[in-house]
Amino acid sequence: MKKPTYIFILPTDKLGGAEQVLKMLLERCIDESVIIKIYFLTSKSSGDWGYLENKEQVDVSYGRTSKIGVGLFMLFFRFKTKNIDYVFTSHTFITGYIGFLRRLNLIKIKYFVARESTTVFSRFTGLKLFFYSLFYWVGYNSVDLLICQTNDMKEKLIKALPKIDRITKIKVIPNPFGFSRINEKNNKKMSLNNFIVSAGRLIDEKGFDILILAFKDLLNVNPELSLIILGEGEKKVELEELVSKQNLTGKVCFAGHVKDVYTYFRNAKMCVVSSRVEGFPNVLLQMMSQNEKVVSTLCAGDIDKIEGLFICPPDDVRSLFSTMKKCLLSDSDNRNRFDKELRGRSIDNYLKTINVFLNEEN
Repeated sequence: MKKPTYIFILPTDKLGGAEQVLKMLLERCIDESVIIKIYFLTSKSSGDWGYLENKEQVDVSYGRTSKIGVGLFMLFFRFKTKNIDYVFTSHTFITGYIGFLRRLNLIKIKYFVARESTTVFSRFTGLKLFFYSLFYWVGYNSVDLLICQTNDMKEKLIKALPKIDRITKIKVIPNPFGFSRINEKNNKKMSLNNFIVSAGRLIDEKGFDILILAFKDLLNVNPELSLIILGEGEKKVELEELVSKQNLTGKVCFAGHVKDVYTYFRNAKMCVVSSRVEGFPNVLLQMMSQNEKVVSTLCAGDIDKIEGLFICPPDDVRSLFSTMKKCLLSDSDNRNRFDKELRGRSIDNYLKTINVFLNEEN
């Protein structure tokens, strides 16, 4: 009997939030009797997927250049498999392009599952938003299931594109959390222990400038604290200049890309998500798995529904400071609350829900 073919398509092999979700999903699918193909639009740049290259039922394929546009154009020529059972995507331009090819009957897909990675119409403007909108209209009517991370994301998408829910089945499935990743980590301790931590790409949307300013005020509460920010990005120089201008040199550390974020989250006095806007911050779930003191801005829908979080409005220094202060001084016991939330987000539940929605009547 022919094994089903599952294809996962990603822009790069760097592990952002969208990539982590697809990675969890394909790791779960490896346990099934299926053939998995992973297509990256760009050339290899990290070792985060290397272990999959040695698995018999997995075929990992990289683009020839670092240019996403070139990789997107060449993607059609990489579809050597004529009849595909499942295709999974999580980036608007990839979803739109694959949908367009399917619409023209150039590729045969039994089930096309796409996931919205961000609230496009809240995050982008101008020409960039125009091109994103174009991908929605040319390809999204060929998607069998479009997954939104939150109800807020779904509502904003339909508001921006009023007819999209007529041509595409749109369902809300909360982001999954991979417990196996925690089980693989040890309980390593750190020599530095009086610190708070945040993590993400160093871009405007993550609000690290707001966090740095709020942290400066927090030092009046606990002068011994340090702030560690994990991640790389285009705003690193600007953020370093802000740290210097605020006389925080030596108190704020940019640790760069870290493979084992869990050790930092576990040993921190407090974990903070300071984002201005998100689809849904996967790092929030990672923090909840390790620490009982977690602060998050209301940067995405449904964050306010998670019990035990300390929440505040985004893009507000004073609110973030007061919320961090409250969290830091609290005697929190949120382990059971957080574990209950995370158990409901298991990757098994995520995959089962996808199949239920694919097989239900429209």
